[in-house]
Amino acid sequence: MEIKTFVVAGASGAVGEGIVAELLEKGHKVIAIVRNKAKEDLLKNYLSEIQVQVQSLVCIINTFDNEQEINQLTAQLLNYDIDVAIASLGGWYQGKKLYEVPNQDLEQVIQGGLLSHLYFAKVVLPIFEQQNKGDYVMINGGASEFVVPHSGIISIVAAAQKMMTQVLFQEFKNKGVRIHAVAAFDLVKTRQRPDSHNLWLSPKEITQYIVELIQTRHTPNYWHKLQQPEDMNHFD
Repeated sequence: MEIKTFVVAGASGAVGEGIVAELLEKGHKVIAIVRNKAKEDLLKNYLSEIQVQVQSLVCIINTFDNEQEINQLTAQLLNYDIDVAIASLGGWYQGKKLYEVPNQDLEQVIQGGLLSHLYFAKVVLPIFEQQNKGDYVMINGGASEFVVPHSGIISIVAAAQKMMTQVLFQEFKNKGVRIHAVAAFDLVKTRQRPDSHNLWLSPKEITQYIVELIQTRHTPNYWHKLQQPEDMNHFD
């Protein structure tokens, strides 16, 4: 297995921390982007609890939510030979009809679930384009195609994420940079969900799929739907 260097945005999130852990377990190098020192400590404490070695882990604190931060993170990442970027960004929102969602919540969900993806792409894709190589992987979910009542804003944002990936796929077609969306179409098993169902995918399984995906020479489709472990070996 070829050892690669991954940069993971949202590295301290419920899914992101599992992605980082699995990549390190498999011997890859990981650059974890976290929002603050508390998030860095949270990630490292988790890795210590599950006894994952962190010699190949680099943490960078950066919010990449404005031009200055974007430029700063780009400059920092230029110090590394990055092979793969994984955007594990966004969260969940539930409880109100779409027209009842307060403006502040709307802005927060859009910022965290869509603009953060766009900003991370602004950081990573110019680097990949310059080196004429790289795999950009966006983590998405079933809300991109199915509506969950009282979580409509999540579906709107997830659908926009899907379109964003499609746009990038077309723009980078035949340019050496590959664009992928890996979408979990069921809940994901995380330590925040102790009642997880056995059929749900885990961050470990999602990561294994991503690693196999980037090692596959021909991936004509940008959209990869995962609903259960049986989907792991089918690149559609």
